Amino acid sequence: MEVGLRNPMPALLVLGSKPDPIVPARGAFDALGCANASGRTGRTLGLVDPIFTVLSSVVASGKNASNRLALAALRGLYTERLFVYPRPPYPHSLAKRLRHFRQVLRTKPLPLRLVLRRAGYRYGQIEFASLASFTERVRTLCGGAPEVDAAMRAKAPSTGVMAIAIGLADRRWDRVIASGFSFEVTHGYAANPDIEERGSAASVHADTDITILRHLAKCDDRLATTEPIVHERTGLALLAGRAS
Repeated sequence: MEVGLRNPMPALLVLGSKPDPIVPARGAFDALGCANASGRTGRTLGLVDPIFTVLSSVVASGKNASNRLALAALRGLYTERLFVYPRPPYPHSLAKRLRHFRQVLRTKPLPLRLVLRRAGYRYGQIEFASLASFTERVRTLCGGAPEVDAAMRAKAPSTGVMAIAIGLADRRWDRVIASGFSFEVTHGYAANPDIEERGSAASVHADTDITILRHLAKCDDRLATTEPIVHERTGLALLAGRAS
C-alpha cells in the first residue's frame, strides 16, 4: 500500500542508477546520497549535489565498458563526501590480477584519486574503509540476521545498498528514501553494454540486496521506497513519488 510523506523531515534521498527513477516530490527530502554515477541522473533531474556518494573501486579500474561509462558519467560532478567501496577486479583469480595489474592498481587509494581527478570528478572528503567495515554496518542494521550473513558471504551487496546502509547508520535522518533501484544493471546515464554480453539485465547482487532490504524493512521503519518493484520484492513501505 502506498503511503504519503506525513513526517518527511529530516529526510535523505538515496538515488540508485535505475533509468527514469520515481523520486519524491521536491521538498519531501533534505539531502541526497548517491551510488557510483547516479549523481549524473541527479544532476539531470535538477537535484542538489549529494552529501555523500558510495563509489565501487572497480569503477576506477576501467575493467570493462560499463566501468568506463560510469567513470565518464562522473565528469563535472561533485559530492561532499566520497566513500570508496573496495571491490577490486578479479578478486578470485591471482593469475588474472597479475595479468591485469594496471587495472587492479587503479583501484588503490593514490592511483584511484588520480583517476578521479583526470576524470573531472570532485569531492570534499574521501574515505577508504575496509570491506569488513561496510559489511559490519549492514550486519548491525539487520540485527545480525544469519540469513544476511549467508547472503553477503555468497555475494557482496551492491553499491546502492551500501549507500542505503550509510544513510540509515546516520541517525540524524528520520526518513531514508530509496529511489532509482530495480535489481538490474541498467543505468540512467547510458545503456549498459554488460546486458548484451550477459544476455540478461539481472544484477548479480540482486539476491543479496533483496535479502538485506527485507530485513531492513522489519528492523528499521525509517526506510521506505518510491519504486514499486522494490516494495513488491522487499516489503519496504511505498511512498508517493513523481516519474522523472
